[in-house]
Amino acid sequence: TPPPASLHPPRPPRPHEAPPSPKPYPPSPGGGENKTPFVDEDYLYGDASSDWIVDYHKGLMNGTIVPESKEAPKRLRRITIKEATRIQSFPDDYVFCGNKGVIYTQIGNAVPCKMAEAVARAVVTYLEKEMI
Repeated sequence: TPPPASLHPPRPPRPHEAPPSPKPYPPSPGGGENKTPFVDEDYLYGDASSDWIVDYHKGLMNGTIVPESKEAPKRLRRITIKEATRIQSFPDDYVFCGNKGVIYTQIGNAVPCKMAEAVARAVVTYLEKEMI
């Protein structure tokens, strides 16, 4: 059992606004939340010989690209909600509530359905063996 509240040290007061977090460089050319391109259409379906996103990040890491916030190339797009739900193995008829940003967050924070099922089956199998 936890100690009584009177034994906990007092917490410092929380500021009303958190200080902004430093951003050393934009993670992608689009910058900002919900604007990060994820799919290179020309690489997947066109005649591009390499994935622009991979090349961009390699350039950031090895210093050959100077980071800057600017419009992303038109060949890039974010994955759709339908693609994200498929990656996370949600059933096609699963209903999400909220605006697009909220839905992307729900999908991204979820444990993939098939993985949760596999873990649950493994736990049941283990418990059944232990009960014998």
